[in-house]
Amino acid sequence: HDFFFYNDFMLNFDIPEGISITRYDSISGEELNPYRRLSAGNIQTFVGGKQNYKAIIHKRIPIHSVGIEIFPAYYEDYLKRQYPDEYFDLSAAFQCVDQAADFPAMSKLLFEIENYRGDGIAAALFYEAKVTEAIALVVDNQKKQAAKNAHPLSGEDRERLENVIRYIADHYAFDIPLSRLAGIACMSESKLKACFKRHTGVLSRNISRDGA
Repeated sequence: HDFFFYNDFMLNFDIPEGISITRYDSISGEELNPYRRLSAGNIQTFVGGKQNYKAIIHKRIPIHSVGIEIFPAYYEDYLKRQYPDEYFDLSAAFQCVDQAADFPAMSKLLFEIENYRGDGIAAALFYEAKVTEAIALVVDNQKKQAAKNAHPLSGEDRERLENVIRYIADHYAFDIPLSRLAGIACMSESKLKACFKRHTGVLSRNISRDGA
């Protein structure tokens, strides 16, 4: 999408059944059901077929966005046939990333879609692969969130890990001894590695070695 309204405009319609995920590069407005601001930079998902959509879009601010729409025939039929023993609720998985301000892998994927200029069979294969990749990213994100919720960290541990993350960000070009990071976190080295993975969903290269 790339357009704007000359006057404030009320959107009021039923979203058709399906799932979509969108990155807004520019927008100004508010959704009304439930109320929340529409902001540039966020990843937003919509699950259609459930309720009426209402939003006020502010005038003269471009609506610039790129997204993927997935129809029920794909996830209710095709995916179930492909993975009959691994059913997952795709709608719930997409709702877990709604309003995400920090989903760089999805932002990168949508950027690649926006800037792709192929056609013919090459384009069909490209877009099909990107839809599959987007679903994989969302499902993987849901699994990481479920793991974190199953074993929540204490507020004190989260604060200590954020200190470690900030230190790594400032010194990422250097080899950082694991013992130093454990000292910053006031944790043993084994606890630091386990908690870091639970907190972030990944094991940083700086966490996984001892200055080697």
